[in-house]
Amino acid sequence: MEELKHCGTILIETNRLILKKIENADAEDMFLNFAHDDRVSRYMSWDSFKTVEDSIKWINEWQDEYNKEDVYYWGIYLKSSHKLIGTIYLLTESTVSKVGSLSYCLGFDYWGNGYVYEAVETVVDFAFNKVGYNRVEAYHAKSNLQSARVLQKVGMKKERTLRQRCKTHNGYEDCIYYSILKSEFKS
Repeated sequence: MEELKHCGTILIETNRLILKKIENADAEDMFLNFAHDDRVSRYMSWDSFKTVEDSIKWINEWQDEYNKEDVYYWGIYLKSSHKLIGTIYLLTESTVSKVGSLSYCLGFDYWGNGYVYEAVETVVDFAFNKVGYNRVEAYHAKSNLQSARVLQKVGMKKERTLRQRCKTHNGYEDCIYYSILKSEFKS
């Protein structure tokens, strides 16, 4: 059986975005563009950051992870301004079954512009065609209808609902799980 071809968090460019490792110099953009905003964190398991120092602490915690070949954690940067506007993460759920799990976060002021779709489509393509996953999964809190549309647009199929699986600012919420197989993905 062919193994996964891990390569770590490498720089990836799309038409409008740059996906790359987050650095300490990005702490202020992280804080201002999404991490402090309750409109963003309301769907997440983390609380909004209170200060830029919270961003620095979080970025520092991730630096060691970037040395690992099987870690894929990108900042989402606008190509036009090099501004950090979100994050996207790909985690190996099963090496044997070649399953990856995807999650993302984008600043509220950038919603509705197709940036998340562009990043998700690019990372799913990377997962299948660079690393060699056979399946990519993602889930969203039931109240996060924007994420449902992104996952459906990239070709993911709804699989199941797990009752009160995630705790968001709304309390315990059902989570809706989606997946796409390599054979279904149209890059």
